[in-house]
Amino acid sequence: MSLMLTRQRNSLVAFTVFITLCTYQTTIKNSMKRIWLWLGIVAIALSACDKKNELLLDGIPDSVKQHITDNCACDPQIGLFRWNERLLYVHWFIGPACNTITSYYDKKGNPVELTSNEQNAFWEEKELVEMIWVCGE
Repeated sequence: MSLMLTRQRNSLVAFTVFITLCTYQTTIKNSMKRIWLWLGIVAIALSACDKKNELLLDGIPDSVKQHITDNCACDPQIGLFRWNERLLYVHWFIGPACNTITSYYDKKGNPVELTSNEQNAFWEEKELVEMIWVCGE
């Protein structure tokens, strides 16, 4: 989510600078100034674009990070949820035709075993704190 907000902010900044400089350019009469102005616009636009999607995994336990792969079969995801007055990292799959097992971890990365009733309650009562990773995004 923060990656998407960064892209939107960078695009908005580049667009605002572009419009401002374009309106300013109409008052500039010297062609050399116009060249420097356009070079500046191009430099700002290029620097505002994200070159590569980078995951920000600072503070995420290694036991949770191990689930991050390039294999997007069954659409795996990792999220941080608040449930029952505790934080849980959850690795799950959303592919409807997949028979997979959801993994639960506490905030330190220790595996958490939930009974079937607890799992049902979790999925009904959880509160998303942060999406950590969605395969392919």
